[in-house]
Amino acid sequence: MITAAEAKKIKMVNRVVPRKELLPTVEKLADVIRNYDWTALAYAKQAVVEGLDLPLSQGLELEARLVNLLRY
Repeated sequence: MITAAEAKKIKMVNRVVPRKELLPTVEKLADVIRNYDWTALAYAKQAVVEGLDLPLSQGLELEARLVNLLRY
């Protein structure tokens, strides 16, 4: 277990908010994500899930293929 401050310091998280602000902050972020292109979100998720088990070069190739699919 680590503290929120430690998680931010090691860049495990990009933001720390007080507990009382957590739900409103999450709801605002969800609203932003909700407006993203669904196909782009699906490809981003695919890149993360599949890329975890790939060497860097193959992960970058996967990412490039998915980006190209979004262009057409």
